[in-house]
Amino acid sequence: MNWFKKIFGPKPLSQSERDFYDACAAFTTGKEIWNDAVSSKGSRESSLNKIKEALKFFDEAITKGLVEPTVFSHGFNESEVFSLRGSCLNDLGFFCEALEDYNKAIEKKPRKSIASNYHMRSIIKDSLFDFEGSLADLKEALRLSKLDNEDNAHWKKFAKSTGFSSQTAFYEMLLPSEVELSVKKARPDKIIEEELRKIKRREL
Repeated sequence: MNWFKKIFGPKPLSQSERDFYDACAAFTTGKEIWNDAVSSKGSRESSLNKIKEALKFFDEAITKGLVEPTVFSHGFNESEVFSLRGSCLNDLGFFCEALEDYNKAIEKKPRKSIASNYHMRSIIKDSLFDFEGSLADLKEALRLSKLDNEDNAHWKKFAKSTGFSSQTAFYEMLLPSEVELSVKKARPDKIIEEELRKIKRREL
């Protein structure tokens, strides 16, 4: 019967298939840990430890190729891996690397969290003293949040659960006044350069 199994039995997975399924498993585990970290009511240290753990799984998912569309993807949202890893990096203070991941997430043209990605990149740019870029991204998040689509319907429902009438209202609340923006931009370049040098860089 061995000859029968060889001909008609299930074919062994190729290396690319194994890598993809391993990447999916790593992503799923990382997302579960990330969700637990952000919803946890424990200590800040406990949450950060979970975020560090989630980051390792997102690294594995990206390394094994989850971010590139393949014949095995079946519509998988590749951008989400970058946005979630970017959020981990942001929470851990690695703002430069977080910005790179959110750039990639947006370049992947996500089907979910579209406006949210621009909002998060706005936050990261502000941490990097790119105030004009931060404002531009926040305005884009605001524009995108007004579109009539399924993604915004989901985020509108979420916004209402947090006390806002809509996702749009939340972004409008975040828009800085001209005075606030001018105060930020008035900070001397020398001080900004010193602060930028203090920002952590990730060592892989």
